[in-house]
Amino acid sequence: MQLALYNAIKAKIETLTALKYVALWNNQFEREDVNVSFGYPCCFIEFSDINYEDYLNGMQNVQMTVNLHLGFESYKTEDTDILTLKQNLNALIHTMSTPGNTKLLRRSEIQNFDHTNIQEYIIGYNVTGLDQSVLTLPTTLATVDTLITNNDPQISNSVIRSGSIPDSVTLGTEAGYTLTDEQGYELVIQQ
Repeated sequence: MQLALYNAIKAKIETLTALKYVALWNNQFEREDVNVSFGYPCCFIEFSDINYEDYLNGMQNVQMTVNLHLGFESYKTEDTDILTLKQNLNALIHTMSTPGNTKLLRRSEIQNFDHTNIQEYIIGYNVTGLDQSVLTLPTTLATVDTLITNNDPQISNSVIRSGSIPDSVTLGTEAGYTLTDEQGYELVIQQ
């Protein structure tokens, strides 16, 4: 479930041409000297605050926060380009949805004020979904080879019956059985 969500979010973020690198979060800004090098601006995807609720047959409801760590390198005293980049990123992700998940809705933003030349924004999105990865229901594979549809129905009885309708009609079947409700009462149409 998380892998599919991660791949969908990453693919969407990679359409933002201003970003040079998108990957899974591993505290890259603190470990930049030992990690594989990457270009700025960049975005890292983190899954946090993950909570599960059990349903039947192994299915689980999951609620989590998806944090986007937006990194921006600048040597200016005041550089507001990161604010534009942050808004463009949010425009891509806010209300994005994937199969089996709710929309990603922005719920928080945190700016790292203790930085050198790297500015970091963390944008948090809430999402709820279904994890069916360990579903224990029995499955039966079926293949439909031929599908026949009847677009031209054949009318076998062309007699139109007319007459008076009594004040109430008890519903019945062609075999003569009377239709009843769950308590055994006859179903009657009254005028």
